[in-house]
Amino acid sequence: MVRSRLCYSVTLIFVIFSCGSAWPQTADTSTSTADERLIQSISALQAQVDQLNSQLNKMREDEEKLRDEVMELRKHSATSADSDQAAARQSENYAPIAYPTLVENSNADPMPLDERVDMLEKKVDEQYQTKIESGSKYRVGFTGLVLLNLFANRGNVDSIEDPATAERIDPVTRSRGSIGGTLRQTELGFQVNGPDVFGARTSGNLLFDFAGGLTPAPGGETMGVVRLRTGTMRLDWRSTSFVAGQDGLFFVPLAPTSYASVLQPPLAYAGELWGWIPQARIEQRIGPSVTVKAGILDPINDQLADNSTNVREPGPGERSRMPGLGAHVAWSHPVCGKKLTFGGGGYYGRQQFQFSQLDDAPPSKVVSWLGSADWQVPLSRWLQVSGSLYRGSALGGLAGGLGTSVILVNSPGLLGLGNLPSGAFVRGLNTEGGWSQLKIQPFRKLEWNFAIGDDNPFASQLNGGVAQSYLEVPLARNRAGFGNVIYRPRSDLLLSFEFRHIESYPIHENRVSANQANLGMGIMF
Repeated sequence: MVRSRLCYSVTLIFVIFSCGSAWPQTADTSTSTADERLIQSISALQAQVDQLNSQLNKMREDEEKLRDEVMELRKHSATSADSDQAAARQSENYAPIAYPTLVENSNADPMPLDERVDMLEKKVDEQYQTKIESGSKYRVGFTGLVLLNLFANRGNVDSIEDPATAERIDPVTRSRGSIGGTLRQTELGFQVNGPDVFGARTSGNLLFDFAGGLTPAPGGETMGVVRLRTGTMRLDWRSTSFVAGQDGLFFVPLAPTSYASVLQPPLAYAGELWGWIPQARIEQRIGPSVTVKAGILDPINDQLADNSTNVREPGPGERSRMPGLGAHVAWSHPVCGKKLTFGGGGYYGRQQFQFSQLDDAPPSKVVSWLGSADWQVPLSRWLQVSGSLYRGSALGGLAGGLGTSVILVNSPGLLGLGNLPSGAFVRGLNTEGGWSQLKIQPFRKLEWNFAIGDDNPFASQLNGGVAQSYLEVPLARNRAGFGNVIYRPRSDLLLSFEFRHIESYPIHENRVSANQANLGMGIMF
């Protein structure tokens, strides 16, 4: 009995001891599990922090890289020249506008580096601008140049705002000069980017100015009439483009730089061919260096339009029932951070003159032709030479031959509708000319331009016939030269000062000359 109680007591003590030993072990196990979960949470948070730090560091690296790229672009663009007048003068193109949205000549080079930098810096801000609402879902942009020109002329000129030729002193007014100002060189434009069609990106542009005429009212000389300049539609593939509309002469694409002369090119009728002509063309890019352009144009002539009626009559070119044919080939290569470019162009067209009202009278036919060469040569990062030369016949519609296409031979009569004098016939006027410009741009915001041009019809033909020209006095030769300084404190502001000298040579008369000083102030938008 005693032994049984003793065994019972020992067993009870052992159970109690075992239970007491088990409780601390269970608590330790629970504590260990909680610690492990806490450690895992901390590790997960640490991994997330490390990931965020990595992303932040990458963002900082990208920001530094972008800042370095902008600084590098600014460094290279400090001595970069403007494109080629597109172009907006694109284009060009033809007044050489330095902003990308107004291009007079759609064959101008891509946007200059400084403009690309400015666009990069303002890209975020532009997202908050209110865009123009259009009738389609595609984005439309409104751009322009508000340009005020103050001028002073010494001598008599054909147009006091934008002179191209010098004239004799008026015997009535005896005026030997003039001063004035104009806002008519202001330009307004629209651009639209359309959908992709047949794998091509579509776009279009339209450009106006206020040089369509003078309002017949008091103060009408300052009331500019809206004028259509250019308007094109484009289909752009990877290496091919199709362009249709009214545009500049793609076979003579370059133009001097001037903000004193925007209504027409600064060396118009002094060696610079130009025209805003309805056309359709194909542009083919062969590799990185060669561009070929070919197309058809309205074969316009130098005859003035009849303002007395709204009906358009066919001119000598349209009466030929054959479009003008143009082509241009250019080779380019990067040199000194710019483009070294050499190009050559050609044009062929026909003109038909009907001088007799008799049904059986044969028409007089004339062939228009042109051969041209152009170049753009960077001599350093801040010095560049450009220019163009041409030789051709019956180029009055392209501003060649001082706006004269043909001469009437063996008769003192005048060209026009009427009976052709006996023994007389029409002959295309041969002419040659060209221009060259030196551009100095040591800083991105400041540049100097010096240009000279000459248009020289053949004197042997002028002496043997009667030349027909829109000019008051037909000229045998016309020369012009200018120097200007252009300062852009901001990408959208400009100041320019230009001095121009003109020498004109009337047929069988002495040389006459004139000068103009022009101050331009503009803002681009």
